[in-house]
Amino acid sequence: MDLSRYRLERDDFKRMEKLAQQTKLGKSEIARRLITIGLKHVQKAGDLLKA
Repeated sequence: MDLSRYRLERDDFKRMEKLAQQTKLGKSEIARRLITIGLKHVQKAGDLLKA
């Protein structure tokens, strides 16, 4: 399985930085919220393999 497509790219970090500035939330809080949002879309283990 090729996991390279799941790597965070420089643009992803730039987007997180921009969100941090716009929302006044810390980068770690933004990361936590993004993970939580993503987890809500996973109903079963197979959903992770569809990404």
